[in-house]
Amino acid sequence: MSLFKRSNSGFSLIELLVVISIMASIMALVGPLTVRSVESARAQTELVSIERWINGWGRKAFLMGSVIVIEAQNGQLIARSEGVPIDTRALGLWRLKESLKIEFSSAGLPSIARIELTSGELTRGVSIRGDLPRPGAE
Repeated sequence: MSLFKRSNSGFSLIELLVVISIMASIMALVGPLTVRSVESARAQTELVSIERWINGWGRKAFLMGSVIVIEAQNGQLIARSEGVPIDTRALGLWRLKESLKIEFSSAGLPSIARIELTSGELTRGVSIRGDLPRPGAE
């Protein structure tokens, strides 16, 4: 009879180390892609939020019957009515390619149709349309 009985239940240390090293290699390959896709989704969400914020002021200008001006200063968008700031919005991950001044008439029409924003290597355009009320929509 043998003095040592080998048990077949469980894994050896070598087997565990091989599995852990394979998992670490996979994580090293997939991790940066995941982080990049999360950052891209965050930037896209923020871009949509900025576009909605700007276009919402066209509707407000129409409903208020006054001119609203949106300007960019120190990484923020500032909405003014008759020279008085009424709201601000941080640009966050995005930066303007050039100075910005959008004027919404009392009819809710914007003075420019498009602006360009950059975030790292990404450049995206935002359409300025004013979000005017449509007949039967409210």
